[in-house]
Amino acid sequence: MKRLGTIRRIIHQVLILDLNAMMNISISADSVAYLNGNVYTVDRSQPWAEAFIVTPEAKFAVIGSTVDIAQQAKSAQLITVDLNGSFVMPG
Repeated sequence: MKRLGTIRRIIHQVLILDLNAMMNISISADSVAYLNGNVYTVDRSQPWAEAFIVTPEAKFAVIGSTVDIAQQAKSAQLITVDLNGSFVMPG
């Protein structure tokens, strides 16, 4: 139950992030990868994604498929959070 509360808190934080600020943001060791989501990006060129990486400054660094983001997270040894199909959007 505690893990579910943590995931909800993280999702709430993600909801207030701005996807438009995503360009030229580098991934650091403290970034976190969120996988297996249903992510509405508000970007007409890529309106939906499954996964993303957020920097410690609460900026979206990368969005994409779960497979692609999981590979990046593994190579950068990032913490990953399974969204279990949760809907996420900026707001």
